[in-house]
Amino acid sequence: MLEITDSMRNGKIYDGTTLKFGVTIADKDYIVKQGTGDLSVYSEHIASSIIRYKLHIPCHKTELGTYKGNPVCVLQDFTTPTAALHTFKDTKQSSEDTDLADKEYTYQDVL
Repeated sequence: MLEITDSMRNGKIYDGTTLKFGVTIADKDYIVKQGTGDLSVYSEHIASSIIRYKLHIPCHKTELGTYKGNPVCVLQDFTTPTAALHTFKDTKQSSEDTDLADKEYTYQDVL
């Protein structure tokens, strides 16, 4: 398990539902996702591992870690200056020839 410290922070920040920040470890950038008091940190790590190693579908690699005594999910920073991390609120659905052309789904809509 990785121990994340403030000295590893690289100044990058990310939008989204959960708190995220960037760190650099051995000259590589990572995104640290903090939990929300539930099992989301573990769920993301397990899901990523199943998708990558059992289903053989390329996806982000994750590791579990701790930050200030709390569990975190650490993933390779896959963003670039032209490929940002898009939050759920930025996701829109468009369907031709329907009244859904401008529909923005909320989290509740998906549930």
